[in-house]
Amino acid sequence: MKEEYPCPIELSDGQYTFKNQDGTLWSDVYGEKGIFRAAEVFSEGFAAVELKNGEYTFVDTNANLMKHRFDGAKNFHEGFAAVELKNGDFTFVDTNANLMKHRFDGAKDFHEGFARVILRNGDRTFMDTNGNLMKHRFDGANDFHEGFAAVKLSGGDWTFMDTNGNLMMHRFYMGSDFHEGFASILLKSGDWTFIDRNGILMKHKFWDVSNFSKGLAQVKFKHDSHWTYLDKYENIWEGDEVDKLYKIYYNPQKLFELDNVDKKYFKTALSVIKQKLVDMEKSSKEETKDHREKLNEKIQEKFGDLVEELRQEKINANNEKDREY
Repeated sequence: MKEEYPCPIELSDGQYTFKNQDGTLWSDVYGEKGIFRAAEVFSEGFAAVELKNGEYTFVDTNANLMKHRFDGAKNFHEGFAAVELKNGDFTFVDTNANLMKHRFDGAKDFHEGFARVILRNGDRTFMDTNGNLMKHRFDGANDFHEGFAAVKLSGGDWTFMDTNGNLMMHRFYMGSDFHEGFASILLKSGDWTFIDRNGILMKHKFWDVSNFSKGLAQVKFKHDSHWTYLDKYENIWEGDEVDKLYKIYYNPQKLFELDNVDKKYFKTALSVIKQKLVDMEKSSKEETKDHREKLNEKIQEKFGDLVEELRQEKINANNEKDREY
């Protein structure tokens, strides 16, 4: 893992300081001002530190301390840090040292614009970066991930809620975070399956599952069966085909080395490539755009007939949906 600077470093007496990228120590540059009882890594320009008197605050990269003092502090995420006040309440502080007005019995980091909080009566809900609380109250909740959070209702069931506060219709025993557009859920029957962002359940049921990664998820149909792989169209893959799909994820050019590709495999390979591009986009959007254009040209050139078949299938499926309504 690449080291971020300034980085916390423990001194010989058990106290902490920070080390700059050139190797200089804050304890040498700033003296006592640069020494702390405890220190976290920097996040969004600030690091949570424990002062010698046991109070917590934040320090910037120039060793300037935030004016507030707390009984506890977490690092900044999405512009805010959860802190514990002297009276035991929790709230949030922003990078300009402004405290939010709400007070809670507990608070977690912000994720995708929302933070989980515990109200005075023990209920869980979410607060946005403007300090607005969602109307729903829950017995439990996970962080937002890909636009949805798993939440526990008063009856003990779990479901998913989007960032607009809309709840999915399905109820289940347990749910994971969304990964690559799908979340694994434990049904009341004791089986596992997956649900997509539209609230549609997969038809397959499993004894155990993993999250989707690189376009595929590991699944097991029975406790004594071997692990196989599931794609996002509910096709099961194993053996050499899985190896080829993962090779295509790491190097999409591998798709063009394959001959006699059937439609089912081609559709899954395209889904894997699409996920690769999504993952690339997190680090370099321009590179992804250029890469996508070149890939589309080559795919159309070599697999034009298959592309047209899949396009027509999608049109027919959409027309069928329209007739249902």
